[in-house]
Amino acid sequence: MRRIWFHLDSKNRYSLAHVLGAVEARAPELIPYIEVSRNPDPEPGDIVVFSFNTFMAPEVFEVVERLHDDVVKLAGGPHPSARPDQCLEHGFDIVLIGEGEEVVPEVLRELIRGKEPEERPGVYLGEGNPQPAPRVEDLDRFPPYSEGFRIFCSVEITRGCPWGCAFCQVTRLFGPKLRHRSVEDVVRWVRRGVERYGHTFARFVAPDALAYGSPDGIRLKPDRVKRLLRSLRSIEGLEKVFFGSFPAELRPDSIAKGDAIELIAHYADNERVNIGAQSGSERVLKRIERGHTVEDVEVAVEKALEVGLKPVVDFIFGLPGETEEDQLASVELARWIIKRGGEVRLHYFMPLPGTPLENEEPAPLSSKIRRILGRWTQEGKAEGAWGHQMRLSKTAMKVLSG
Repeated sequence: MRRIWFHLDSKNRYSLAHVLGAVEARAPELIPYIEVSRNPDPEPGDIVVFSFNTFMAPEVFEVVERLHDDVVKLAGGPHPSARPDQCLEHGFDIVLIGEGEEVVPEVLRELIRGKEPEERPGVYLGEGNPQPAPRVEDLDRFPPYSEGFRIFCSVEITRGCPWGCAFCQVTRLFGPKLRHRSVEDVVRWVRRGVERYGHTFARFVAPDALAYGSPDGIRLKPDRVKRLLRSLRSIEGLEKVFFGSFPAELRPDSIAKGDAIELIAHYADNERVNIGAQSGSERVLKRIERGHTVEDVEVAVEKALEVGLKPVVDFIFGLPGETEEDQLASVELARWIIKRGGEVRLHYFMPLPGTPLENEEPAPLSSKIRRILGRWTQEGKAEGAWGHQMRLSKTAMKVLSG
């Protein structure tokens, strides 16, 4: 029997959870053909699906180039969506571009039936212009995880982002329009996880958790957030609800503009919230099109502390065009946050394909900045893998120039 292999990696569990959930919902007849493995072992005629980001690309390309010519190789995910021709050059036969819930089941069904997929939006064979798949307008139509293959993940409650930060792929992959899973559907899937699989806590994915229910990410709807959190608290057996903490985050301006942060303190169980500042320099914030100010970050930190939540604030160092003066401004803001009782998480700029900064090199870190960041990390005042990300940044630049 012809088999469909899905390559599983710790870095692609979220995408596989969604895609396999979609296959279970839209093409259940394919389930007997599917194998999920960290080390796919396809025979000639089998199909292999890889979902990967830019940092995984070198290893994935090596694996694909070793596979038999008669194995049908499919690429999807953030890197293939932005660099489809590069994937074809490294041995892939089909590149699936954009959101996969609709197109992956369709293409796999065609292949199993012996039909050659035709190029169309979301399916690229190298013949025409690559176009993304139609976006999923109603998230309720698809499961947030894969029950059949037991690949669970935090429940995605919002997809899309209107801000379009210059370093980030989210808007380029999912568009500026926000799409929200309904309160009823979120509760249904969380309850299902509790009752069927013994889940005791719930986490959520959103580019800005406080924008849940918002039509545009700017006009917030705290009543929707409140209804969601109150409904989750009614689930028997659900011991903890984490909202606005990893893997979701909060925009500082969303906290600063109202009192919605109080809802997290009242209804959720997390003691920390993730806040994306990214820089303490007004000049850099404008250049990367963040859409908020340093003052918004300061107000957000104070508001979080006032309601008993510890703010964990993200900073990216090495953003293109950043000067030592800009970096020192970030250091000063981070130092103030630490002094106030918050925490900081340190990152290093990594270029991502499809973003305005994809071809720009990271700004160098002066020895002074390196010493400060290193000391904070050693003393436990800051967390984050900024040193590892410096190496990943070099990997990304090499892949993007290849």
